Amino acid sequence: MVEDTEEYYNKISSDIPQQDILMWDSAIRAAEERRCTDPSAMDILAAQQLKRPENAETENHVGLVVTPGQEWCQRALAVEERQYVTATFFDSF
Repeated sequence: MVEDTEEYYNKISSDIPQQDILMWDSAIRAAEERRCTDPSAMDILAAQQLKRPENAETENHVGLVVTPGQEWCQRALAVEERQYVTATFFDSF
């Protein structure tokens, strides 16, 4: 399994300049070292989540209005589908 993971990593990272990989690896290691004393160190990508009102309705990809709860369920199902497809793909080897 480790060999498969390593091969997959090497395949997807082959187009990325080595300098970038080393920089990212360094940033990740530094964040991991500091995470116990400074949890914000783990946010090395400075990710931000947009906030919207709790009961706000939005349109999904087919134009239907959905509530936050419905959107959450749709996303959870999408994750499960991707996990199933991934597991099926790796089981085929």
